[in-house]
Amino acid sequence: MGTPVYSLQLISVRWWNGSAHHAVMLAQALNQRGWPAWVAGREGSPAVQQSRQRRLPVYDGLDHESLTPWKLLRNLHRLGRFIRTHSIQVIHAHRAEDQFHALLLRQKLRVKVPVIRTVSDLRPPRANPLNRFLYTRGLAFCLFTCRSVQRHYLQLWPELAARTAVVPGAVDTRYFQPWPRNQALRESIGVRPNQVLIGLLARLSPVKGHHQFLQAARLLASRYDQVRFLISGQAVEIHHTQLQQDIQRLGLADRVILLDRQNDVRPLLAALDIGVVASLDSEVTCRIAMEMLAMGLPVVGTRVNALLDVIQEGTCGFLASPGQPTAMADALSRCIEDPERRLAMSRKARRHAEQYFSPETFARQVQNIYRQVLNEKET
Repeated sequence: MGTPVYSLQLISVRWWNGSAHHAVMLAQALNQRGWPAWVAGREGSPAVQQSRQRRLPVYDGLDHESLTPWKLLRNLHRLGRFIRTHSIQVIHAHRAEDQFHALLLRQKLRVKVPVIRTVSDLRPPRANPLNRFLYTRGLAFCLFTCRSVQRHYLQLWPELAARTAVVPGAVDTRYFQPWPRNQALRESIGVRPNQVLIGLLARLSPVKGHHQFLQAARLLASRYDQVRFLISGQAVEIHHTQLQQDIQRLGLADRVILLDRQNDVRPLLAALDIGVVASLDSEVTCRIAMEMLAMGLPVVGTRVNALLDVIQEGTCGFLASPGQPTAMADALSRCIEDPERRLAMSRKARRHAEQYFSPETFARQVQNIYRQVLNEKET
């Protein structure tokens, strides 16, 4: 693994989302491989809390969510002191706000530590001279969690190409691994052993495509007697009662099981035969697709952002056009009609997750970039 590189992972989000998970998983993976990585954020923030639960080193003396001048100056001085005290060699910013603070630190306090950015959200950069300078001259390297977002940035600033890479992230492939079929849960929700259970696990928001999934379910219900569907998620922009009304209106009351969000999704995933991600947009990172693959589920997803990078079509799943229930139903039919192919896809899904989305793979990819950046700094 070579000489360890000390890094500071800056993550300033107010909730536990894909960006926060990406940053914390990276810190965990690096520390497990003997490369000290601190997670830096606001005291009490979800990323800091999750890091403490995982016994990761934490620096919680920042308030990067505030641009109040005196707080900004205090943050910069605290951050500079921490970097010098702990011999930090790389600052890894996971949000635009973190990037701004890190580059301001280099400029104003002369802390000459290279700054790497991971772009893991859909917010497009402003195409102005300042942003061009910040990305093309300020950053040592820029990572993207999916190719579609990378392309958008390179269309604006093609000179950034040589210092970018796509790193989708990781899930804990030891925690998420194939289980025996959860027959007890299937029985408790009325699914028989010979029936095929297809599941969508996502927060209840229009962007996640629940309505389109139910339309696909109606098409499949007319073709196959043995198919059942499961939806699980926290009510955010859609309430469970609204989905229930859709289910009734589509004549799917005896076909669809609707559950609240589960803190541990593994028992649900172990009850499924096929996983679905029906999103219309978003999914710059897609943790649930990686978790499904890691547990040996074939996944049918939409051609949206990270899903294009996560699902290897024809090997561990299929892709369909977003917002097209007929296309989703046709892709699912290919899994439903061929149990042997579904079983083969299950095995390949697990191997695919181990090869591309394990913490070890994630850490190695980033370690190579850290080495490259530091070697270039020395030359």
